[in-house]
Amino acid sequence: MHDNVNSTRPTLSLVYSKVNTIVSMESPQERTFQYQDNLPPLPVPPLDQTLDKYLQSVKPLVKDEDYKKTEKLVKEFGDGSGRQLQQQLLEKAKHSRNWLEEWWLDTAYLIPRDSIAVSVNYSGPFPLCYDLWPAKYGTQMERSSMLIYAYGYQWNLLRNEVFPVVKAKAMGNKPMCMNQNYTVFNVCQVPGIHKDHLVSAFRTKSEGSCPGYVAVFINGHVFRLDIIDEDDEPITQPELYKQLLSIKSTCDSLPPGPGIGALTAWDRTSWAKARQHLIDIDADNLKTFNMIETSIMCISLDTQNTPTSGEQ
Repeated sequence: MHDNVNSTRPTLSLVYSKVNTIVSMESPQERTFQYQDNLPPLPVPPLDQTLDKYLQSVKPLVKDEDYKKTEKLVKEFGDGSGRQLQQQLLEKAKHSRNWLEEWWLDTAYLIPRDSIAVSVNYSGPFPLCYDLWPAKYGTQMERSSMLIYAYGYQWNLLRNEVFPVVKAKAMGNKPMCMNQNYTVFNVCQVPGIHKDHLVSAFRTKSEGSCPGYVAVFINGHVFRLDIIDEDDEPITQPELYKQLLSIKSTCDSLPPGPGIGALTAWDRTSWAKARQHLIDIDADNLKTFNMIETSIMCISLDTQNTPTSGEQ
C-alpha cells in the first residue's frame, strides 16, 4: 500500500492572482474562538421538561392505549429513580462544560459497529459543488478543483481565526459555541475493535503547525496534494485543476492500485482488523494511514464504477 502513495507539489505559475479575501487576515474585530472560555456551560434541562418532551414525541407514534401505559411509566420514573438520575446529571454538569458531548459522540458515532458509509455519513455538502461549477458530464476535475479550493479557503479562515463567529439573534446577538469547527478539517474517525476514536490534527496558527494537504483517491491509488503555497495561502482553483490533471495523467500510466479505501465501507470491527493487519504486514503502511487520517480532507476521483447515465 505504501508504494502507491505519491506526493504532488505545485510547480506551475499561478494562472491568476489570489481572489481578495472576504475577511481581513490582519486585524479582525473578532477571533473565531475568542469567546469559548467565557461561554456558559451546557445547562441540564429540568426533569419535568425532559419527560414532557418525551411524551410529546411518543404520542403521535402509538395508540391511545399504549400512550396511557407510557404516560404511567413516565410518571413512575419521574417520581422515583428519575429524580436520583437527574441529581447525578446536575453533579456531572458542575465539573463539565458540556455534560452531553462525550456520551453523544460515543453513542451516535464511535460505539456503533455498522458501516458509517450508510449509517452515519450518508450525505454531504453537495449543493456547494453545484453552485460553484454547474453539474455536467465530464467536468469532474474542474468541479473537484473548485470544491478543494472552496474548502481550502474556509480551512485557511479557521487557521487564521477569522472565520466569522456565529451569533444568535434570538438570544440578543450572543456568540455561539464555535468548538465544533475544530473537527471540520484534519479529523478522522479511526476504527477500533469495540469502539472507534477520533484523530484530530487541526490547529490554528497560534497553536502550531497543521497538515495543509488533501488525500486524493483515484483508481485504487492515493496521492498527497498540497493545497497551500509557500506564503501559507490556498492555491488557486486553476492551479489545483492542473495538479489534479497531473495526478490523473500519472495514474493513467499505472496499473490499478489495491483500492484499500474500499475497506472503509466495511463494518467498523472488520475494518479495524483489516487496518491492523496492513500495519502488521509493513510498518510503512502506518505512515500512509497517518498521512490520510490527518489530511485536510479526502476526495475520491475513482472512475471504475462510473454510472452509465447521469453525470460523472
